[in-house]
Amino acid sequence: MNTSAFPNGNRPDGSGTDSQNAFSSAAPCPQAASPAQQIPAPVLLSDLHAHRAGFSRIGASMLVLLLGCQLFAFLVSFAVGRFAPDIAKTWWYSWVLTDVSLYGIGLPLMWLILRQVPAAPFNPTYRARGIVAEKPRFGFGWWILIAVIGMGAMQIGALVGQGFMKLLSYLVGYDYANGLETIVSGSPLWATFLGTVVLAPLGEEFIFRKLLIDRTRRWGDAVSVLLSGILFGLFHGNLFQLFYTTMFGFLLAYIYTRTGRLGWCVGLHALTNFWGGIVPTLLRNWIGPDIIADPEKLSAHLMKNPLQYFVYTLYGMIIYALMIAAVVLLICLRKKIRLGDGTCVLPAGRRFRTVVLNGGMTVALLAFLLVLLSALILPPLAAR
Repeated sequence: MNTSAFPNGNRPDGSGTDSQNAFSSAAPCPQAASPAQQIPAPVLLSDLHAHRAGFSRIGASMLVLLLGCQLFAFLVSFAVGRFAPDIAKTWWYSWVLTDVSLYGIGLPLMWLILRQVPAAPFNPTYRARGIVAEKPRFGFGWWILIAVIGMGAMQIGALVGQGFMKLLSYLVGYDYANGLETIVSGSPLWATFLGTVVLAPLGEEFIFRKLLIDRTRRWGDAVSVLLSGILFGLFHGNLFQLFYTTMFGFLLAYIYTRTGRLGWCVGLHALTNFWGGIVPTLLRNWIGPDIIADPEKLSAHLMKNPLQYFVYTLYGMIIYALMIAAVVLLICLRKKIRLGDGTCVLPAGRRFRTVVLNGGMTVALLAFLLVLLSALILPPLAAR
């Protein structure tokens, strides 16, 4: 990759001229071995100040990503609403605003801070509980199982989110709308495919797997998986998506820590979005959006159309089969889950304080929670 595309010649893998910074020199850890070498024994840390600073910078980068996206979207929405309100009614407006906010504004601002934290290279060996072993490659059969787990977990998380929002709607007396479904239902199929199956997997995996995990890998796979999954879920900014994106984020982060292959994460993300976004859209357009939205109309319509009845029933059966299979597979394969130690081991009892209770990460998490709360509080107030 041409390093001239990044500030000061730094690449997202941390190998630019800024990789030897105050953080890396103040927080010495064994250098990660090359792929041909075994990783060195981890060091139990005692002075955690510099490591807290590293997590603080990571949190600050996520905060800047969030604020950059939110502030730019707010300013553009205000300007469009005031001077060109008809543009806000077009199907493409939300897609363009979201992508430009994230990749054109938020990501570059995030990188300005995140580049100060050096990346640790992926190594095909890992150390867990004192044992050094090879990270096995996933064969075709394993990828089928992983895809089933991913799609099943997404469906379970989506049901949890929808159920929670329905309960909240009943308690508050306000019918919350799923913003993503609203955008997708009003967009051409090709735009939905481009936005959810192409752009979202590429951009989100680059941010939450490549950039983030490469900079948390030195503290171990457990820290990387938890932080990547939680931040990925929170970044979506609403409770409809929080549960399934967090669960799916854990799986994608685990795959990246085991393989170091971003392409596998992008592919699984794209496949899952295709199943969860494109297939339901095709089915809704085939049967009819108005019919799908009304259970009584849907039941009467399907009774008169045997083929649509068969396809709709089959689709529902596959969804339930995926959810059951995901739970069964996770139970059966739980002992095969391996989370490697990093070259820097955070002492027990001080891990949460080091990773979370620092300036940047704490403020970032509070900002994410504030966005979630605003998505629950502001719509009912605006409707009054």
